[in-house]
Amino acid sequence: MQTILEQETRKYTKAWQLVYNDQNTCGATHVNPLLEYFLIDKQSTILDIGCGSGNAVRSLRRRGYNAYGIDLVETEYIKDIPFSQSSVWEFSGPDYDYVMCTDVLEHVPMEMLDASLHRIQKHTTSGAMFVISTREDHAGKSIGETLHLTVQPIKWWTEFLSKYFRVETVETLEDSDYRIFVSQSSSG
Repeated sequence: MQTILEQETRKYTKAWQLVYNDQNTCGATHVNPLLEYFLIDKQSTILDIGCGSGNAVRSLRRRGYNAYGIDLVETEYIKDIPFSQSSVWEFSGPDYDYVMCTDVLEHVPMEMLDASLHRIQKHTTSGAMFVISTREDHAGKSIGETLHLTVQPIKWWTEFLSKYFRVETVETLEDSDYRIFVSQSSSG
C-alpha cells in the first residue's frame, strides 16, 4: 500500500507530465500583492511553498529578493532556482521571513493539513500569503484524479488558518479563489 506522500507524488508527477506547464501556474501573479502588503525589503527571505514551475521565485529573484521554492515534485522548469523537493507537511530547513503558498492548501489531503500548517507556522517569522480555491478542480479530470482534496468554504479556511496565524486580510479573487494575508500570532 502506498503512503499518502507516495500517492500524492504519483498524482502530481502525472499532472506535470500531462496537464501543468510553466504557463498555467499562478504563483507569479501574486508576487506584487505579497511584496506590497508586507512591504518586504530585499534583505528578507521568502519561501514559495508549492512553487510549481518556479515562476514566482524567478520573478522575485530577478527583482533582487532572497526567494526559494519547495514543491512535492521537481519539474523541468525549476532547474534554475534554489529549490528543495518536499511535501508541505514534511518540509524542514531554515526559517523564512515570509511565505507565499498559492493554490496549494486545497491540494493537501485533509489528514495532512494540521501538519502542513504547523510546518509553515514553525518556519515563518513574519507573515504569509495564502491563495486558496474553494471549488472543485478542473485539471484533475484531465488525468482521472482529484487534485483539490480539501474543498471548503472560505469561512472554514479562515477559521482553520487562525489556529496557526493571525488572519489579517481576506481578498476575494475570481472563480471562488481567495487571497489571505496572515501574520504570526503572539501565541504562535
